Amino acid sequence: MSSVSFIGFRRDTIWSLRGPEAFQSVRRNGTKSVVSPIVMHLVEGSRPEPLTVGLIVTKQVGNAVVRNRIRRYIRCALQPVAPQLVGRKVVIRVLPEAATMSFESVRLAVVRGLASNQGHSFPKEPAVSRIDFPAEGR
Repeated sequence: MSSVSFIGFRRDTIWSLRGPEAFQSVRRNGTKSVVSPIVMHLVEGSRPEPLTVGLIVTKQVGNAVVRNRIRRYIRCALQPVAPQLVGRKVVIRVLPEAATMSFESVRLAVVRGLASNQGHSFPKEPAVSRIDFPAEGR
């Protein structure tokens, strides 16, 4: 199965939201869902472009290592559902409780947040059978 769309980008590509105006626009105009520890704002795009995601992970979540781990978890959780979200913009704000969560817990929170925002369900199983992240403290 090819993942290339008709306008030249891979359907599973995820773009990053850039600039404070873009974040504010999505947060003001998007539909909000809260699935602890994630607050998600989603807005329908007007153009067929890849899913655009903005992540807000503040210092209250933890140090840089913890924040970056949570960002990786969220991006990895979005990858399998990105083709279903083409043209949409999402801002995800992470609450401090996420610092101690496993990848599977974060993935479920992201999928549930998307499902509540979209009004339908997404696959409960990840696209790959197992995702191994390095052990903490190495």
